[in-house]
Amino acid sequence: MSTAAGEARRHRLLLDPGTRVTCPHCEHEFGLEEGFARRSLEALARAHAAAGRRKQAADHLVLARRASDRLTDEETKRLLLADLETIPA
Repeated sequence: MSTAAGEARRHRLLLDPGTRVTCPHCEHEFGLEEGFARRSLEALARAHAAAGRRKQAADHLVLARRASDRLTDEETKRLLLADLETIPA
């Protein structure tokens, strides 16, 4: 993607990724960026659960753990890594 295209996409966002929000269910406060990252990681975890081949599943877990390193909210990161540990490799 070109820099101009990237800038155009960034300007289409309604809220800044650093905006803090509160979950209406558990009242946990987090940044939108962490929320988007968590959704992506959860999608990777679901892909792992659906994967029939062990190698592909292991690769998905590695990707999810690497992505978790980019999370800045330590509580979200801790919860996500704990969830990932429950998934058989």
